[in-house]
Amino acid sequence: MKRLLTILCLVLLSVHSYSQEILIDEEFSRKSGLPRNQLVERQGIKYKINSTTPFTGSSVVYHDNGQLWYRENYKDGKQDGLHEGFWSNGQLWIRTNYKDGKEDGLHERFYDNPVSRLHSFLIPTTDRGQLKVRGNYKNGEEDGLWETFHENGQLLSRGNFIDGKLNGLGEIFDENGNLTKTETYRDGELVEVN
Repeated sequence: MKRLLTILCLVLLSVHSYSQEILIDEEFSRKSGLPRNQLVERQGIKYKINSTTPFTGSSVVYHDNGQLWYRENYKDGKQDGLHEGFWSNGQLWIRTNYKDGKEDGLHERFYDNPVSRLHSFLIPTTDRGQLKVRGNYKNGEEDGLWETFHENGQLLSRGNFIDGKLNGLGEIFDENGNLTKTETYRDGELVEVN
C-alpha cells in the first residue's frame, strides 16, 4: 500500500510537471535583499533568465534555513492561481489567489509563532498560525467582506469593500469580542462614527 501511494504520487507529480515548469531557487538569501532566482521581470512580465517567452509554471523560493518561503504560479508571465507564503518555521503566512497578475479571490494572512523575523524586524505574537486577515479581491481591488482578528482569534474589525473602497458599516471589537465602535463609510470616506 505504501509503495502504491509512493508510485501514485510520483506519477501525479510527473504529469503535473510535464505541463508546467517548476523553478526552484535554493540559493535565495534574505540577507542580500535580492532574490537570485531564475526569473527576471521586464515591463511587469516575468521571464526565465535569457528567455524571450513569458514564463508559465511555478516558482519556489526557500528561507536560509531551507524552509519553503513562498510558492507562486505564473501564466504568460503574470501571477495566476494560488500564491502561498510561509514563515521561516514552516507555518503558513499568506494564502491568496491571482488572476492575470492581479489578486482575485480569497486572501488570508496568519500570525506567526512567538517572536519571528520578517524582513529583519522582530514581530512578537502570542498565538501560532492564528488567522489575522480574511477578505476577497476582485480584479486587484478589495471586494466584499473583510475581517481582521486579534491574536486570540476574536474578531477585531469587519467592513465591506466595493471596488477597493470601504462602504457601509465598519465595526471594531475588543479582544473579548465586544463591539467598541462603529463607523459608516461611503466610497471610502468616513461619514459617521458611533
